[in-house]
Amino acid sequence: MRRITSCLLIAACVAWASLPSGAFAATAPLSPAQVVALDNGSDGSTVTVRGEALGEVLRAQGGGSWLNVLGDGVAIGLWGDTQLYSPVEEFGDYHWRGALVEATGVYNVACDQHGGDRDVHITRLSVIEPGARIERPVHLWKLVVGAAIASATALLWLRGRRRRSVY
Repeated sequence: MRRITSCLLIAACVAWASLPSGAFAATAPLSPAQVVALDNGSDGSTVTVRGEALGEVLRAQGGGSWLNVLGDGVAIGLWGDTQLYSPVEEFGDYHWRGALVEATGVYNVACDQHGGDRDVHITRLSVIEPGARIERPVHLWKLVVGAAIASATALLWLRGRRRRSVY
């Protein structure tokens, strides 16, 4: 019995070690930074990306749409059917934190269809967490400093005009 178990274990290790690097398939969601860091051997692999939806859904000629997703300071473009993006309601900008989305699709290091860009052609997209408004309070000290700088600039400008008119 031990001999059979040992043989099976060795065979499994040999089979795993002989897999080509392109056979990568991520089981846990990756951030866009992790996807971009994948080696070129991962081209054509199925990946799951999780990040914040940015900007807006961009429709393209010939069907399909783009959505940029941000995570760990890096963004990557997701390409897919326009209907896939319908659950996304909030997109990240200065006033909003975009919805946290998770998308599964094929990772392309240099996509032939999109001019050699690095992208993910998705087949599934879901919203994990809705977006939220970002409160940005006005700080009184910034108004005071701004008014002081504007006043000093106006005084220096007026003084410069008077000196020019004397000469």
